[in-house]
Amino acid sequence: GRGRPNNLQPMANLDENEMFDADMDSDSDVEPEPVKPIKHEEGKETDLTKDKDKGAVKKILVPGSGWETPKKGWECHVRYTAKVGEVEVDASGSAAKVLVVGETKPDGLDLCLKSMKKGEKAELKLAAKYAFGSEGNPPLIPADAEVTYTLTMDNWNKVEEVKPGVMKKTLKEGKGWETPKDLWVVGVNITAKAGDEVVDQAQSREYEIGKNIQPPGLEAALKKMKLNEHSIITIAAKDSSERDLVLDVQVTTFHKREDLSKCGAVISEKLNETKAAWKKPKDGAVCKVSYVVSALPGLEEVERRDDAEIVLGDAANLECIDLIMESLCEGESAKATVRQDYAWSEANCPEKLKETMVDAEAQLQVELTLHSFTGGKEPYEMSHEEKLEAAEQRRVTGNALFKAGAYRRARRNYDAIVSSILSGGTGLTAEQKKAVNAAKDTANLNLAACHVAEGNWADALKCSDEVLKHSPDNIKALLRKTKALLSQDDLEEAHLVVNHILRLDANNVDAKKQQALLRKRQKEVDNEQRGMFVKMFKKDTTSSAPQPTDVDVSSAPQPMATTSA
Repeated sequence: GRGRPNNLQPMANLDENEMFDADMDSDSDVEPEPVKPIKHEEGKETDLTKDKDKGAVKKILVPGSGWETPKKGWECHVRYTAKVGEVEVDASGSAAKVLVVGETKPDGLDLCLKSMKKGEKAELKLAAKYAFGSEGNPPLIPADAEVTYTLTMDNWNKVEEVKPGVMKKTLKEGKGWETPKDLWVVGVNITAKAGDEVVDQAQSREYEIGKNIQPPGLEAALKKMKLNEHSIITIAAKDSSERDLVLDVQVTTFHKREDLSKCGAVISEKLNETKAAWKKPKDGAVCKVSYVVSALPGLEEVERRDDAEIVLGDAANLECIDLIMESLCEGESAKATVRQDYAWSEANCPEKLKETMVDAEAQLQVELTLHSFTGGKEPYEMSHEEKLEAAEQRRVTGNALFKAGAYRRARRNYDAIVSSILSGGTGLTAEQKKAVNAAKDTANLNLAACHVAEGNWADALKCSDEVLKHSPDNIKALLRKTKALLSQDDLEEAHLVVNHILRLDANNVDAKKQQALLRKRQKEVDNEQRGMFVKMFKKDTTSSAPQPTDVDVSSAPQPMATTSA
């Protein structure tokens, strides 16, 4: 980066208080910041110096509001007077003067700025060391003079470097606390200037966070902005032949989108939010919902259910419906773009979708409202017996899905047992711990089976090892570990594991099958390595031997035939 640009000002010929205000709320709508305890009490003198040598003493005359104080680089709008004795030596005048924290002189005045809140009025007494020193500031301020300031912090503009070469100056604070995350769509009014030339201007333009937003640096700034915030973003030129790019940006809308599937298959956007947006349905909750599933791009309706009662987590549910329901609070609605395999498989696909099921990327749109829900508990709300019961229900549901070939959904149920329902737990008796470990072992074994079926070998190995940590002779875990090791070509370890199984059960049919596969694969690897070494040997002898010229090679002796074992 090139440091702090010196042109963080509103666009030329545009009043910063009038830009894009037609659709914006007034400053009075900005939510108040949380109040923290006042560090410096009204009327009490406070030494601001690090050494506590009373060289910069502040007394609050009128307390400020909020909890924030300026940070380095912020532009403070301050009204002040400065006196030496009874003589006024400096003043801002009737209008506030802009002082930059970290760049303001004298040093004692800069210390004071860092301690002030919005609206605060204070008296500041500076010893010469923290004012203008032994040289003074002729002709008004003599050498070694004490200076007294009376100053009021009217406002400030936050200035921060959001990434090297990209500065953001806030002209108007936004609402709330949220800033955009990946997948969110941010609506903005924007004007871009290079020097005095307007190079781009748009109203209500939308940017999707994470989608290669141009120009570079704009996305980093947007991810720091709140709803209704108005900022100047300066992107430093890469070299002296270019001009800095200055963007005047006002955030007008947020579309909060979330990847519920964690793989891009179910992208959901809330259409409304309730005030008490925290309690969401859990597995087993009876949810009253209305939803419509439509085929994209034409939005032909495929399925509709109105005021239906659905048990969250039931194996008969569409996977996408479960994901959307558990993301909502009562009274909330969402619209989601869904990959078809998160709704129906090829086997149970509605007739009107059969043609598109061949396309793995075919998409649906789901609009769903969660009217209400009852039941369904968080693990911390359950007794030990309720946790075991919930785990058993998840196991039964997972098994039904596994048998139907819905391995991803089965995994979700088994994973909930080990990572949520039965995770943690203190104060258990030995008998209760035994029951918990048995349920977790079963879940991990089933998870390993799902991963084997899907070819997720590293995960299959991890789940098998979880069981083997305290059950080293569990044959099912050993078999699934063998399959994972074989598929990863870790043949040496696989041989050790399968031999261990056969020591435990010499007639184990599955272990013998794995042993046969291991021997076959070992032979293939040996042959591959033998061929590689032969090629390397031929290459070495050919390159190192002297090359004959004008020799009848047909008369040269031929190598003896060899037979490999």
